[in-house]
Amino acid sequence: MDYLFLAFNTSTAFSPTDTAALSQRIKVLMMTQSSISLVVVAVIAARAINIA
Repeated sequence: MDYLFLAFNTSTAFSPTDTAALSQRIKVLMMTQSSISLVVVAVIAARAINIA
């Protein structure tokens, strides 16, 4: 789980900067939150340029 969290944070720009997630549950929740944010940004960008 630690390597997945590290890889996810380095591949997206939605990584935490001032906190350190220590438990696996928090890491999963932070990755879920980052994924939702990434999807929202992609949908907004797609709507802005009339793709979707």
